[in-house]
Amino acid sequence: MDKTLLKIETPSYQSQFEKISDSLLFLKRTHHYPIGFETVDTYGDFNILAFASLENGSVELKNNNESHSLKGEIALFIPKYSVIQWKIHTPILQWNAFVTNQKLSQEDKSVIIFENPTSLPKNITDLQNIIKNTTCIHRYKKLSPVGPDLIAYQIKDHLDLKHNEDIKIKEISKLFKLSLSQITKIFK
Repeated sequence: MDKTLLKIETPSYQSQFEKISDSLLFLKRTHHYPIGFETVDTYGDFNILAFASLENGSVELKNNNESHSLKGEIALFIPKYSVIQWKIHTPILQWNAFVTNQKLSQEDKSVIIFENPTSLPKNITDLQNIIKNTTCIHRYKKLSPVGPDLIAYQIKDHLDLKHNEDIKIKEISKLFKLSLSQITKIFK
């Protein structure tokens, strides 16, 4: 029986989602990037534990003026509502992830890079144990960019503060003195 819930194919990526349990999804993704591609990703009301086998220097996680090259067999914990700045140095990037809205860590606000665990999780408890017991390579308490990506973080912070309100994109446009198309480009 095929456990695939959803397949998405676009010119730049392919994704396949599988249901592990009512609160846990498995995601397989392949991205197609131009070399040197930089992007800012914003994440919603879910935690991600991603796994990849990366060649040295193929992916950078950026924070302010610091960048961390991801290499080898790694796992990356991305907590709810994170904003991450990436620089991609490889044309094809493949990774797998477990996605849940359940709490996985006491430090749900830190992006954490781990050594790849010896076994893949089968449930939420396994994910929690990986985060708790796997050797941490690097921890980012709060990612915050400089330069052109700063506005994306400022808008995200504003939306986080007003998450219970019905906010229109026109209000964001006026508040940040940006056109609707500029806002769309920031979050594409």
